[in-house]
Amino acid sequence: MFKKKSSRFLSLVSLVLTLLMGSIVPSFADTGTSTITLADNSKIEIQLINDTSYIATENDERLLVSVKENKNETITTLKNLETGKEGYLLRDEVKGTIYSSITGKTINLDNEIYEKEGYSSRDGDIFIGTRYMSYDTISTLAGINGGITLMASVTLAYYNVPYSSVVILITGVLAGLGIVTAGAFKLAFPNGGLKFDLYDIERSSVRGGVTHYYYVRSIKNVKHLSVI
Repeated sequence: MFKKKSSRFLSLVSLVLTLLMGSIVPSFADTGTSTITLADNSKIEIQLINDTSYIATENDERLLVSVKENKNETITTLKNLETGKEGYLLRDEVKGTIYSSITGKTINLDNEIYEKEGYSSRDGDIFIGTRYMSYDTISTLAGINGGITLMASVTLAYYNVPYSSVVILITGVLAGLGIVTAGAFKLAFPNGGLKFDLYDIERSSVRGGVTHYYYVRSIKNVKHLSVI
């Protein structure tokens, strides 16, 4: 559990970072490829395959990420297409835990800060609440050498967000800080992390001439905080 700290200085820093990062965050797309440029002019390319899978190219390696939901668990599979090496994140709803085969560690799902609990309607979407994801927790799941897209992927897995295009938003925010590994983020911001709003977004599909409506978990308003 992290204590929230606020000050005019931190608010100013957060505002500046938000303005800077806003210029590099690409728009959402259901399919297609988005390119994010880092501070050293290297690039991350994210190809959206469908709502629950994508290929992220970072440091000349391609990572295929796919999400599968069962009754009481969600498995996020992470396959390196260059080496064939595969890892996974297992979110267990019954135990209230998430396990990372990358680091061999299991953590509880209730050890993050929560705000604005409860459901309320906002612009047609269901606003669930504000969430915080510490860089310490991200590093625990991704490993100290985990890259930016892997950091984004474990954040989505932790909060059970299968909506693949959200990875572009989180990756864009992280890329704007000029740091490239989870361990470096943890070292630079030992009490820092990401802040975002969790939503259920209404979607629809037509089967047998009948329109069916359903909700997809998503994230909006992602920000970096030096201290959470």
